[in-house]
Amino acid sequence: MKEETLKKINKIGKISTIITKIMKIFLIIGLIGSIIGSIAVAVLPDNLFSLTLAGEAGVNINVSKFGVIFLEKDKQEIKNNLLDDTSNLSIDGIEYMIDDVAVGDSDFEFNASARTRTITFDEVLGMLVIAVALIVLSLVTVIFAEGLCKAFRDCVSPFEENVINKMQNLAIALIPWAVFKTFSQSIIRGFYTGKFTILLGIDISVVFVVLIILVLVKIFKYGAMLQAESDETL
Repeated sequence: MKEETLKKINKIGKISTIITKIMKIFLIIGLIGSIIGSIAVAVLPDNLFSLTLAGEAGVNINVSKFGVIFLEKDKQEIKNNLLDDTSNLSIDGIEYMIDDVAVGDSDFEFNASARTRTITFDEVLGMLVIAVALIVLSLVTVIFAEGLCKAFRDCVSPFEENVINKMQNLAIALIPWAVFKTFSQSIIRGFYTGKFTILLGIDISVVFVVLIILVLVKIFKYGAMLQAESDETL
């Protein structure tokens, strides 16, 4: 039973090692492409091309199920309020201006268009630099994950010191993600909205994953200690 369980652990480690190798190859290709793109954008003339972002949104609200019926004065008031210059929408940081409104007896709908925004070369370069940083972080994480997978693949016991060390290294490699994830998301959002607000925060989900791995490290260390005591007894 013990040998069968160990074989399954080795097999899982072998499969996981192959998967991490494939991921590493794709990340390296992406990293090379991002670096080349960054260099190209940095040396090209600023006025070579322009990139303009725009968007549209349609909204329909039906309140007939609540037994609401709009009177003529209500219809006009709804239309006036929605067409007011100050009644713009903000969806995921992007501002939309309401273009037209249609009001029925118990429903109303309106269309809105996003304010067009021209992307500069500097902003494109900034996005590529962020992409390079994200890929590098991902690559480092995958490399540490690959080390753990190899340790499981080659181990004669899951409580080996090598397995425990690789698991602890993976937890440490994930720590930068806790801060950089929030930072990169604020930069990417600013790229689309034109309002760059640098947000530094802690991503709780990443912290949770790191804590779980560290707890597993403690459990594996305890298992290694029990195994050592058992071997000494035998």
